[in-house]
Amino acid sequence: MERQRLGGSREMNKLTKKQNDFLKRYEEFLKEVDEAVRYAGECSIQGDEDIADRLLSSVSSGLLPYHPENITLFSIFKEDKKCMNVLQTFYKTVQRAASLEEETMESADRMHLVYEEYLPQLEKWRACVKSAGESRGSDYARH
Repeated sequence: MERQRLGGSREMNKLTKKQNDFLKRYEEFLKEVDEAVRYAGECSIQGDEDIADRLLSSVSSGLLPYHPENITLFSIFKEDKKCMNVLQTFYKTVQRAASLEEETMESADRMHLVYEEYLPQLEKWRACVKSAGESRGSDYARH
């Protein structure tokens, strides 16, 4: 019965209190990352590429510990292959953005990275994080 429940539907094990607390803080962190990346994009549009690169690199470096093998993230998402794939794709973009200060990037390439890769992938990952908290956390939705 347990196997059928896990395989047949998206219902997965309930989160522990620590996992719930982590997701709450992590979701808020991702919201702040979103705001910072959008601001970096605006800086780039205004021709402040140096500021944009430093901000995007700094914010992305802060995300590096949250890789797909992170023990806490893995414990929460290991049964959700779709979200693990979303995280894997997002993390590759984060790694690329974290090294922006070390490489030269044309303005158009930077804009593509921010608006066509980073933000859409971040949005998908945030949706996974939010969904995990809402569907599997007993007190997660209550603030």
